[in-house]
Amino acid sequence: MNKKSITAMQVVIAAIILVVVAVVIIFIFRTYISKEASIVGEQISSLGDCDCDDVRNFMDKCPCIPAGDKPSEEHDGCPKGTNPTKCAAELEKECAEKGEIESLCKK
Repeated sequence: MNKKSITAMQVVIAAIILVVVAVVIIFIFRTYISKEASIVGEQISSLGDCDCDDVRNFMDKCPCIPAGDKPSEEHDGCPKGTNPTKCAAELEKECAEKGEIESLCKK
């Protein structure tokens, strides 16, 4: 028998080591990725959607008007036929405090 030949036992041991290393690496990265994903989710939630039309306020051209059943095709947060409109001061304050304006959101 040649000294350089690989036995079946060596192949099995190498495979087991590779599987263990792969599991450890996956576990480490899974934990890291899930933490980052939760941080990103919190940051997105903090951006707010005052009128609950699924368009965040920083992109919403009508932040205090729900798009309703007829959202514009541009996905700008305004109903069809509505010009971009800013919030009234009291609604803007309510949105800043709660992240949404309860009277505009369907619960």
